Parts: sequence; C-alpha cells; structure tokens
Amino acid sequence: GFASLSNLKAFDVENNDLTGKIPGFNNTKLSFFKASNNDLSGTIPATLFELENIRNLYLSNNTLSGTIPLNYGNATELIDLYLDGNSLTGTIPNITQVELPSITEILLNSNSLSGDVPDGLCGLRSALAEQFTVLHADCFPGEGGSDLPNNPCAEGCCTSCYSGKIASD
Repeated sequence: GFASLSNLKAFDVENNDLTGKIPGFNNTKLSFFKASNNDLSGTIPATLFELENIRNLYLSNNTLSGTIPLNYGNATELIDLYLDGNSLTGTIPNITQVELPSITEILLNSNSLSGDVPDGLCGLRSALAEQFTVLHADCFPGEGGSDLPNNPCAEGCCTSCYSGKIASD
C-alpha cells in the first residue's frame, strides 16, 4: 500500500470521509501527514513518531481511540501535533525537556483523556515559550455537571482550555 512508498514526503487526505485504520509507516522521507476531518478509527500508530523527518502530524476530528503513543516525544522534528476531536483515552504521556525541540503547537482537546497535563509538557512550554505557543487540553470543567476538568493544567501552561468528553467505560 501507500505506507511503503519510499519517496513520499507529504500525505494529505483531509476532508475525505475516509474510514478504517491509519497504517504504520516506515517511510524515512515523510514529513507532512494530514488526515484530519475523516472517520478514521483504531489507534494512532507509534511508527508515525519514529519517522525521522515527520514535522506536521494532523489527525484532528476522527474517531481514533486508545492512548497517545508513549514515544510521541521521539519525533525530534515535530512542529505541529493535532490529536484533538477524537476518542483518545488514558493519560497524556510525560516527556522530558529535550524531547520535541521543534514543537510549536499541540492540540489534545476534545478527547476522553484523563489526568493532569504532565509537568514535562508544561516545562517544555515554559522553556520554549517564544516558539511553543499553542497547547490545547481539556482543562475546563467537564460536560455532564462535573466540577473537575479532565486534564488540569498548571497555570500558564495551556493556552486554551476545553471541557472535553466524558470518558465512557
């Protein structure tokens, strides 16, 4: 399939009503992956964060489930990470301040994630304040009458707070 196209640099299938799972990619040249506003399901392949040149990863507004891959901090060239508007669960994995040195925007809002926005992510936002200008999370009290946010965020860390989705068990 297209996941094995070795010279593919950009992949853009936004707004196409696509269904199914995102395949694992092992392409070393892929730097731009945009599959937002479809009906893609399944989990986010950890292999996307192992692509040495991946700079832009847009997966907003699908029905992706499961957790954020633990290795998301390994994508050292990553500039934008949009995972908002899915059905992701679990906690937001922590990262160290040497991970994601190129990051400018991370959108994690409108999911069913639990737990605080991790200190490492907030530390990175502080350390790269001029560059890392957008961090969205579900840090506003949740839907359904909950007084507590899904993902509390330290003061000055998140740039926009949303109410999120109620995690379904």
